[in-house]
Amino acid sequence: MTSYKVTFFKHVLSSDGNRFKAPQATISVRAETVKEAERRA
Repeated sequence: MTSYKVTFFKHVLSSDGNRFKAPQATISVRAETVKEAERRA
């Protein structure tokens, strides 16, 4: 089984109104495939 690092992002607005992705959390998931890791996360 492979270990994947999954990061969750949130879209937020900066003080000048520009939208950007801010990381919220990162977890490690053990799975056979990337799709399985996404599902488990």
